[in-house]
Amino acid sequence: MASLISGFEYDIFISYRQKDNKHEGWVTEFVNNLNGENLSQHSKKR
Repeated sequence: MASLISGFEYDIFISYRQKDNKHEGWVTEFVNNLNGENLSQHSKKR
C-alpha cells in the first residue's frame, strides 16, 4: 500500500487516550524516538 505522503513507503498514525500517557509518558517517549529517526520533518502533531 502506498503512503499518503509522496516519496514515502509507509504512514504512521498514533492514536491514544491522553490518560494512557499521563504517568509513564510512553506515548511521548515513543513519538520522540520516532522523531529521532529523522521522521520529524514530515510529522503532524495535534
